[in-house]
Amino acid sequence: MTIDDFKKDLSQRLGVRVVSIFTRDGDPAADVMDVYQAAPAGFGGKLMVSDGQVYMWELWLEDETNWNFQAKQIPRV
Repeated sequence: MTIDDFKKDLSQRLGVRVVSIFTRDGDPAADVMDVYQAAPAGFGGKLMVSDGQVYMWELWLEDETNWNFQAKQIPRV
């Protein structure tokens, strides 16, 4: 999966177009593996949507077939 494919997937899960994906530290993600963590297994970081809002997000495999997704908007300062 490319980073563009991952943006499309996250856009569908969030319900708004994801324009950028970042690591948990805020660095731009060039590859899906940039946002992967082995333990607990899953993906996560920050993302920016088309209106400029930023979210913290997590995507993890629940039971070998179902992926769970969670996102929380980060308030603008």
